Amino acid sequence: MTVTVAATATGNGGDRRTGPAVGNWLVAPPVYTFDLGGFGVVGQSPSAFAESDALSTAQQESVGESLRGRIPSLELSPADVAFVFDVAEGGRNFGPGYTVAVGDIDAETARSGLSDSGFERVGERRGFSLHRQETESLDRVAAAGDGALVTVTDPGSDPLTLTEHVVDTRTGANPRYTDTSPGFDSILDAVVPGDGFSLLFAPGGPASETVVERGQFRGQIGRGVSYTLGDPDAEFVSARLFRDAGDITISEVETWAETAALPFDGTEVETDGRLAVVRGEGQTGELADWLSGGSEDDTGDSARPQVGFDYDYNGSSSELQITHASGDPFTAGQVGFAGTGIGEFAGAPWHDLSTDEAVTASSDVGPGGRAVGQVESRSFEIDIVWSSEDGAQSVVLSSQSGPDG
Repeated sequence: MTVTVAATATGNGGDRRTGPAVGNWLVAPPVYTFDLGGFGVVGQSPSAFAESDALSTAQQESVGESLRGRIPSLELSPADVAFVFDVAEGGRNFGPGYTVAVGDIDAETARSGLSDSGFERVGERRGFSLHRQETESLDRVAAAGDGALVTVTDPGSDPLTLTEHVVDTRTGANPRYTDTSPGFDSILDAVVPGDGFSLLFAPGGPASETVVERGQFRGQIGRGVSYTLGDPDAEFVSARLFRDAGDITISEVETWAETAALPFDGTEVETDGRLAVVRGEGQTGELADWLSGGSEDDTGDSARPQVGFDYDYNGSSSELQITHASGDPFTAGQVGFAGTGIGEFAGAPWHDLSTDEAVTASSDVGPGGRAVGQVESRSFEIDIVWSSEDGAQSVVLSSQSGPDG
């Protein structure tokens, strides 16, 4: 294990693929509020996966399926999308509030595709056209411009207003999250340069205790992972941001890096006082399997659905509502819940808690599907678990902490 001291990173999370830096799209509060005490962004470079010789055909195709789930109304080619990322409120994990795709995207082609998919053009905003699709279960808005497409499906906000705010933020008319949240730029720069990343930031709710096996450390306010594909090896980064420089205990970070089931070798830890960064490398194919929750079989069937969830916790009633926000449909009987302090969710399958009485174990649940139940504690920890039909494989699709978790 090597420990080095790195200079504090500053910037806006841009690299050779993102074009407009990721940070330029991140809307700041109070325009976009974060009821569960955090902010999350997760992204991937479909073109990098499509071009990688170190991945199997099935692994490359899974990225196209994920892209179609994130941008459901257009047949975008992975090779044309430099980067796609979801932005949402978050705790320990999150469901997307809005999605941004950047790359070789022609605005007129996107507009035509939106129209063919049932979207109605409802206005213009700073060089982007605005489109809306309203159904009984979903209200979606999209903004199309040359080189970029934004979609908003957040059930907790007015999607048209949020879409306008995203466009305003991108064009500099609104403040950005990087401008209003000290420290966020450093962890953003640590994890964004690469072919995929996931980042959660909760400045108002630092972790109260250290749980080394989970990679959670006292005083931690942000965590993220990043990977850069190679042939045959991929570079991997895991970062933890702390509220104060004195909160970091490097020996604990080293113990976690040495003992966690991380898909890389040659680990080293860097720190600049508030930011601890673990770096390593591993085989690209194995890393892709680890990130997706499992490999794909010889038939090309996806090992797991790609789903984004939205969480709405009511502290007064102790009710938690979980919404399928975007992505693939799943069979209700193959998705259930596990965790601590989760009350009615404990061991229950999705269909038992569905708000739609017509949903059974064999029903498909798509965007807009909801499950609701009472939790026992404000510090609940809930996992949404998908299991294969034969029960041989189980994967955590998403996780969430309560406001005191």
